[in-house]
Amino acid sequence: MDVNYWVVGLVLLMVVVLLILFFRKNRKDEKNLVDEIQQQELRPEKGTMDDVDKDNLV
Repeated sequence: MDVNYWVVGLVLLMVVVLLILFFRKNRKDEKNLVDEIQQQELRPEKGTMDDVDKDNLV
């Protein structure tokens, strides 16, 4: 049984390239998610002063 090393090499190369692309995309998505979560924490909560008891403000 002959093994076609060119085909095996090409398939392995394609798998490695796809893995690299997958991990780069994953890192980029993770960075975007972290940035989005940090921005949500920095934004003030939506609401008006009508929601707060004005007599108890310090």
